Amino acid sequence: MLIVLGSALLQRLARRADRAGRGADPRARSGSLFSSPAYRRVVALEVIALVGGGVLLGSTGHGEYTIAWFAGVAGIHFVVFGRLFWVGFYWLGGALLAAGLAGAVLGLAGGGSGTIRAVSGLIAAASLFAAGGWTVLATRASVSA
Repeated sequence: MLIVLGSALLQRLARRADRAGRGADPRARSGSLFSSPAYRRVVALEVIALVGGGVLLGSTGHGEYTIAWFAGVAGIHFVVFGRLFWVGFYWLGGALLAAGLAGAVLGLAGGGSGTIRAVSGLIAAASLFAAGGWTVLATRASVSA
């Protein structure tokens, strides 16, 4: 929750600074990756992969692998973002891919659904938490400077 609140505050400060620098024109583009057509394409493909894979795993009786699938798809998403937008996304993509792979391997080795969820879910959550926290702290430092 702290990361979300810190991020919202930093976004607000950045928008104010952006408007001040551009004559307060609210229609001025921020240049963020969210406004990029490539971003929208990657996210659309990610949603299709998440839903399609989840439905396929559920219909074949392998729903326990859904968390591993989601971590892997999110990992690919961030690896692509690393190529398109910022190389810092590579490490997060790699960590999420590792989370998905670890859960799938342990499941195939005989681990139950709890093992798959614990391994893939905890690695993915820790990776996302670390990335979010680092981003907020780094942005805060650059805004304060």
